[in-house]
Amino acid sequence: MNHPIKKDAFDISRRNFVAGAAGLTFSFALDPVLTGRVSEAFAANEAKLNAWVSIGTDGTVRIICPAAEMGQGVLTSLPLILAEELDADWSKVKAEFAPANPKLYGNPHPLFKGAQITAASVSVPGYYTPLRIAGAQARRVLIDSVAAHWKVPASELTTNRGYVIHAKTGRRISYGDVAKFAQVPAELPKITEADLKKPEQFRLIGRRNIGRVDVPSKTNGSAQYAIDVQVPGMIYASVLESPMEGAKAQVTNMEEVTKIKGVTRVLPLPFGVAVLGDTVEATQRGRNALKVNWDTSGAVSKDFDSVKAKEEYARAGRDPNAKTMDAYKVGDAPAALKGAAKVVEATYWSEYCYHAQMEPMTAVAKVAEDGQSADIWVGTQFGALAANIISGILKTTPDKIRIHQQMLGGGFGRRIWPDAAIQATILSNITKKPVKLILTREDDLAAARPRPMTHHILKAGLDANGKLIAWHHRLVSENVDAVASPPRFKATGGRDYIGWRGLDQEFYSIPNVLADAVREERGMRVHAWRGIGSGYNKFAAEAFLDEVAQAAGTDPLT
Repeated sequence: MNHPIKKDAFDISRRNFVAGAAGLTFSFALDPVLTGRVSEAFAANEAKLNAWVSIGTDGTVRIICPAAEMGQGVLTSLPLILAEELDADWSKVKAEFAPANPKLYGNPHPLFKGAQITAASVSVPGYYTPLRIAGAQARRVLIDSVAAHWKVPASELTTNRGYVIHAKTGRRISYGDVAKFAQVPAELPKITEADLKKPEQFRLIGRRNIGRVDVPSKTNGSAQYAIDVQVPGMIYASVLESPMEGAKAQVTNMEEVTKIKGVTRVLPLPFGVAVLGDTVEATQRGRNALKVNWDTSGAVSKDFDSVKAKEEYARAGRDPNAKTMDAYKVGDAPAALKGAAKVVEATYWSEYCYHAQMEPMTAVAKVAEDGQSADIWVGTQFGALAANIISGILKTTPDKIRIHQQMLGGGFGRRIWPDAAIQATILSNITKKPVKLILTREDDLAAARPRPMTHHILKAGLDANGKLIAWHHRLVSENVDAVASPPRFKATGGRDYIGWRGLDQEFYSIPNVLADAVREERGMRVHAWRGIGSGYNKFAAEAFLDEVAQAAGTDPLT
């Protein structure tokens, strides 16, 4: 059958602090493995704000959001988590994006292990407990400061909506007023999960009448995306993207294009042909007028045809001698299949998928005159990755690359790889001017880093009683990690951390399971796409399970 498918405690001692007349700033590193390294992170980033929550003398509570806002609501959910334990007045909370600094703002979720990336829908699960602990710790510092100031036991003080309260005397003081005299100790109080509020004590988490903080700005048009950024002295760039990795451009009408009003320069580069100019319109006219011969002799994908490749993928899926790597294994599936009373088999496909995010790829880059630092305005899911790659291009260090996070006009994995920021940086370094790169929808599609085309062969073995005893899922696909994360690909011996997600069968009690993968090398720019590998792997597996149930004469849910 062919079916096309179009720890109890976080150790946060030894924390540096900043306190002054303007208010209080509490700093935390979330990942326990970073204990003792926070001062190092501060020393390397003295000019940056390394804080989770700041309280101004006017009562404003500024909470840093470590994740990218691309429509999923983290500008609300993550600050809300911290504000809950802080007992902050939500009307006075202001959320700001964190700088690219994984030592302080990395997500401790097992998927990311401290990487500062927004993906896989794990911002809330990853940051939930650490942010609560951070909020509770800040609250404890406020209480201790008021206790010392009023000379009362800290145990007699409570908090509520931005106030510290002493019930015995009826006194209350706002967090803003506490900020005028409070001192943050070098050794912050230890907080464990046992010290946190019980769900029935929540005042903010779970409330239905708390709206998303990003909605008003998105409604009135004041929300700023990378495509909205304006920098003094900025020039514009458009890029005719290379049709494939390794293709080299030869522009045959350079002189003609540079004569177009508003066009100042045409630059053939490894990623395509850039047209620089005074306006967006001029660069678009120049880009559309380009005549380019592409030398694809060095491109792996020069002869690739996805339609013809399907036959080759299918052969690899059926080939018992195909070179495979085990992605998931329990028991002995091949043997169990041989001994099964009945074997059910099905084939599934998925096509290349374009992310089609609403805002095409855009970035503004301003490289310093000496080329040793840069400011980047971009909506990115992985600002730290952008800083690392760009610092390598400029031969400097990541702390010299300031990523100014903007709202994302859709992400879905497309804004993990910082190609727009990289290209804008290269152009800014060449011109020594701030450069705003805007891709058109058409060029964004040409530059797309799609979800890979995949082929799946699934086999299931049933015993004489119709019980599912064996399962084999073979995936044929390009390796996403080899393109999207070569260091991890190399470190894991060629495994596909992204593309193999969802091949496991941990949720069903099947005694013999094998999921293996055949790697295709086609030269495509394959990347993560919404749900990563689970999008195709789990779909195929769950659809197949229905077919197995039908063959066994039983209800799929049962």
